[in-house]
Amino acid sequence: MVPYLTEEVARQFFGSRNAFMVTATGAVGTAVPTEGGYRVTGRWPYGSGIHGASSVAGLCAIPGENEHPKQLMCLAPVGMASVFDTWHVSGLRGTGSCDWTLEDVFVPEAHTFRFPDQRAMQPGLIYRMPVISTFVWSVSVIPVALAKACIKAFLSVACGRVRVGTSQPLGERETIQSEVGRADALLRAARALVCEKRRAVIRHLDALNLGHPLVCRRAGNCSPRLEVALIRSVGCECCS
Repeated sequence: MVPYLTEEVARQFFGSRNAFMVTATGAVGTAVPTEGGYRVTGRWPYGSGIHGASSVAGLCAIPGENEHPKQLMCLAPVGMASVFDTWHVSGLRGTGSCDWTLEDVFVPEAHTFRFPDQRAMQPGLIYRMPVISTFVWSVSVIPVALAKACIKAFLSVACGRVRVGTSQPLGERETIQSEVGRADALLRAARALVCEKRRAVIRHLDALNLGHPLVCRRAGNCSPRLEVALIRSVGCECCS
């Protein structure tokens, strides 16, 4: 958010060390133009962390412009939002990802910016990174990290578990070591691919690069493939 705001507005929303903004693009509200800004109304899902947030930002469209209305990110203090207790799940309960709404809230024009094609207002490298490139990169590193954790967890289990009828730990079996080696190679390749593409995007910030999201999706796919392979290895060795 910071790159697309003036320094004054950025400090207003993010100046505190406890500042935390809930951002939502999973739905589109409405932003009706008015003097000095917009009247914003909308409901957005997945407000993760909203119970401890200091501000919110919701994606909105200006109604009545044309078939493809301009979209804006509209920022407001969290006190202007209403939170609905909709997060009743069996997993990730701690995220508190409830729905939240803004009802005819005035948002100054300075607290909005076009999305996703807004130009950064700051010259720094990190601020000029394209929104889509930053988003897919930040998402892709999660499954890569999960894959790394999966290998670590697998090794802790394999080193202490033995096959029925033998005293040899699974971690000492050649088939297990081979599978772990392939998993580690897949993980390293995925991580290297993401890093390589990230460097390429940084080198060519002003050029449209359509390959970046595809690369990040490929890297993200390494986690489920790796995890399934390791789980199958443990099952097969324990039953054999």
